Amino acid sequence: MKIIPTIIRFSVFFFIFFNTFVFASNQDNFEQDKKYYVVDEQGRVDKKTYNGWRRFGACSGCHGAKATGGTSGPNLLLAIRNKKIDFITFKEIVSKGRPNKGMPAWNIDPNVNKYYPHIYGYLRARSDGILKGGRPKKIPK
Repeated sequence: MKIIPTIIRFSVFFFIFFNTFVFASNQDNFEQDKKYYVVDEQGRVDKKTYNGWRRFGACSGCHGAKATGGTSGPNLLLAIRNKKIDFITFKEIVSKGRPNKGMPAWNIDPNVNKYYPHIYGYLRARSDGILKGGRPKKIPK
């Protein structure tokens, strides 16, 4: 009769372990497949993508105003286009920095750390060739 409680405990453990693993891997896939920007037929952007352009100003000193590389930062459009930087990697690099390459950590700056998806969305729209450089126009409300 001791075998039934053991089977139940094992089943509960397996269920929790399996669901935790599946949820975590699905979360990563969700982040990878998510569309981070909205650009209409006239090249106007949604509020979040526009906000990403605004927040990118903090990055432009090193990466250039068009994100094509600058004084000390690499071309972000090529890195995103060539799949070297997905959203998860982008968020990790921006939040922790790369001190050995001169990239500061932005995790304590509220103008950046709350807006990783917006900034990435702007850069992704640029790297996908959907959005040109410069100040984007907003989609009217």
